[in-house]
Amino acid sequence: MGIRKSDNERKSDEAIPVAEESVPARVFVHHLESIDLVSELTKLLHRAFKKVPGQPYTYPAAEQNEKTTREQIERGECWVAVLDERVVGLGIVWPPKMTNHHLWHRPRRVAHLRQIAVEPDFQGMGIGKMLLEVCEQGALQMDATELAGSSPVGARQRSFYAQRGYRTVRYVSWSNTSYDSVVFAKHLGELGRPNSLWLGVEKIRCYFSLVQYKLRTWVCRTIVTML
Repeated sequence: MGIRKSDNERKSDEAIPVAEESVPARVFVHHLESIDLVSELTKLLHRAFKKVPGQPYTYPAAEQNEKTTREQIERGECWVAVLDERVVGLGIVWPPKMTNHHLWHRPRRVAHLRQIAVEPDFQGMGIGKMLLEVCEQGALQMDATELAGSSPVGARQRSFYAQRGYRTVRYVSWSNTSYDSVVFAKHLGELGRPNSLWLGVEKIRCYFSLVQYKLRTWVCRTIVTML
């Protein structure tokens, strides 16, 4: 299947079982070594992010082609959740970039949580939680001090990440989406913890981005009402 064993697997010659009790004991998370599963993973993304009742957003992942999936995997690291030889989830992390150094905090290396997806029939079983934990460990191995991602402002993913220690960083409008997004991030390990002054500056920036988001939303609604 083109799956590379992790260091723990090499020691015990066993895959890493998902610890969450609500997840079937047969689910394992593996590192994806080759890209021979691109077609299967692309279809998984289409199913996981398609529009359904309760999910009104048009995610780029719901329509992306195999070339895009391949590029996303090759740019970083990919892990897959496997159940009885069937891939039921995936996570992709891109290597960190060094942010500007300021006097009030140490340099930050922020890895990008590019994708986490779970087959619709297996959502709510804890597979996403395990994939996220593996992605965080992978980001640490990339020497990242933080892991950051984004989701639509009103999406249910926000509570999923908030419950796992991710804080809201700012509100943005990506050029390739039709919705406003919120960027979230989490400090990884002791080296990733900033001081209180830096956190204060981040909160101020987040507040201003929220004001801009609210103002932009109000303007758009006003224009629509006038038409």
